[in-house]
Amino acid sequence: MNYSLGTSLLQAALYKMHPKAIFSSGTIYLFISLTIMFKLLKREGLNVVIGITTILFFLPTLFFARSLMSEMPSLLIMAAYCWVVFKIELKYTDYIFLGLLAGLSLWFRQTTIVLCVALVLIPCIRNWKNGVMFLIALIIGSIPKFVSSLHVYGDMFYSKNYEPFGVINAINNLTIYGFVTLALLPGGLILAYFYKGRKSYGVILSVFTFFLLHLFYQYNAKTYSGFMSAIFYNGRYFIPCLPLFAIIYAWHAKRIVAFRFNTILPWAAICILWIITFSFIHNKVGQGHKEVGVEFFNSLQENDVILYSESSYRYLNPSIEKMRNVIPMKKMEELDISGIENDIVYLHASKANTNRQQRYSKKLLNRLKLKFVDYNINAVNEFEIFDNTNITIYRMARITNK
Repeated sequence: MNYSLGTSLLQAALYKMHPKAIFSSGTIYLFISLTIMFKLLKREGLNVVIGITTILFFLPTLFFARSLMSEMPSLLIMAAYCWVVFKIELKYTDYIFLGLLAGLSLWFRQTTIVLCVALVLIPCIRNWKNGVMFLIALIIGSIPKFVSSLHVYGDMFYSKNYEPFGVINAINNLTIYGFVTLALLPGGLILAYFYKGRKSYGVILSVFTFFLLHLFYQYNAKTYSGFMSAIFYNGRYFIPCLPLFAIIYAWHAKRIVAFRFNTILPWAAICILWIITFSFIHNKVGQGHKEVGVEFFNSLQENDVILYSESSYRYLNPSIEKMRNVIPMKKMEELDISGIENDIVYLHASKANTNRQQRYSKKLLNRLKLKFVDYNINAVNEFEIFDNTNITIYRMARITNK
């Protein structure tokens, strides 16, 4: 939990209602976002079906709709933000509300504020009074982030150690983000550039500023997990931007498509297709996770101590509260092994098809050997799951005759 705390606190509230309710949080955010966008597109007289389809069938949306990541509440914030921005006439009270919402977005995902500010930057410059109102409200709206960070981390300006920005990163990221914004979102950046609908300057500025922000950011999941995984993990950054792309696509569709999809048939087809696609993706993911879980628990003996790498936590997560003696790898250095009499089982997950992951895995294993010098370390099971992830289960037994 090293990120902005808004998502965690919302999930804590859902957990209070029912422990498994947190896993429906992403779907709840998605449903409310779609409802807002449906009403917005209808109010604007745009092609509602195309706009909603843009959000529903963006692959990272399908994948992360059942995740606990901050992209889904950020999608909801941006949908509500667009609802106000696209009003016929904005009053000063609207700029106050937008400022509060922009500040609140920092509590969930810090990059969302780029979209928020860019959307209203030009009208705020044209009318400085509205700009001042927006800025004051933004500061007030960011108070929950600062207060919660101070309470949990002891630093109101706490920020996770993010990777740096740089021009060289644009070369490495261009293929991923080009694919995301031109293929996953077919012709997305091109259509954004030629968007001439309402609030066009703000929409275009928001989309391209957001694109450039991530283009120059160093993180690229392809380095760790390969191209296919990067499509999901890097593509998720654009989930908060989907309301803008929905408006862009819906505007172009209105100009090109002669009919309005007024019948129930296209809606029924979209719902059925989305359910099938959503189920396929999550069944595929769930089956892979189940496979790891079954293999891992079959390898355990009573009273084993469990050690896991950060990348393998997702496979333990559903059952973590039922297990004892569970230790994350990052706390291994603090572990006092002198009082441990039982075997230690280590679960390791890696993308061995990338050089960086091979080096990372080797580094982790060297750390194990340095820490557990009095133990025999043996790989008892090794297999590959659906997304080319290599799973290795190590058993470490104390050397008794040393």
